[in-house]
Amino acid sequence: GIELSARRHSVAVTSWEAVKYSLDMTDEIMGKRLVEFQNNDILKTDFSDATHLYISSLCFPEEVVEALSNMIIENSQKRHLQVVAALSDLV
Repeated sequence: GIELSARRHSVAVTSWEAVKYSLDMTDEIMGKRLVEFQNNDILKTDFSDATHLYISSLCFPEEVVEALSNMIIENSQKRHLQVVAALSDLV
């Protein structure tokens, strides 16, 4: 997950740790990382190896949605991306 807000990023990391603990699981399966959390700007982040995207985009300005949509289209050609879920229409 890529989260701009430091507070929301911290909540995500803490929540993931609780899920792992309750399910008695690790961060990796067969040497492959399950989930990665970054406190960053998604428009400045390489997410080309992502398989699933959830975008809480209700408050994103139109130009951010457009730029993010273009990044998703570019990344989808690399065939890693399987699912995109967004709270608003993407361009």
